[in-house]
Amino acid sequence: MGLLPFPSPSRAAPENSTSFCSTAVTSDATVTNWIACYDPSNNNWSYVTSIPDVPENHVLKDFAIVSVSNSLYIIGGRLCKKERTQNAQYGRDEFLDRDIDVMSLVLRYDINSNQWSKCAPLNVPRYNFACVVEENKIYVAGRWAISGQGANVLA
Repeated sequence: MGLLPFPSPSRAAPENSTSFCSTAVTSDATVTNWIACYDPSNNNWSYVTSIPDVPENHVLKDFAIVSVSNSLYIIGGRLCKKERTQNAQYGRDEFLDRDIDVMSLVLRYDINSNQWSKCAPLNVPRYNFACVVEENKIYVAGRWAISGQGANVLA
């Protein structure tokens, strides 16, 4: 299965469609973090917004994204920095993700107003965890520590 093409930032998101969050690295190693929207009626992806507060050449990975009503919530994740390194064996540059921090952030994106806001942070920073919405409440369970050691923690 191939990669889906990334949308152009100049197009607006269609209404009543499924949202998708993605990251990409351009040929010059610029890291982008954005939300794109997929419209199944015309099989088209379109740019919606960038994820705020992610520094240049960093990427937010292994976070959860859920929808509640007309809002999307980005929860937790690993903040990684893109670093250029020389591959001596092949004589070319490579880009590696270096873990910077495990995040406790919770961001809310209001689809109608196109506005971001910060919510109360997680009690425990986490990435690569389970997340579900039930009766307009968000539940998270499990987490991974930066060292890769699993921990069973409910928050």
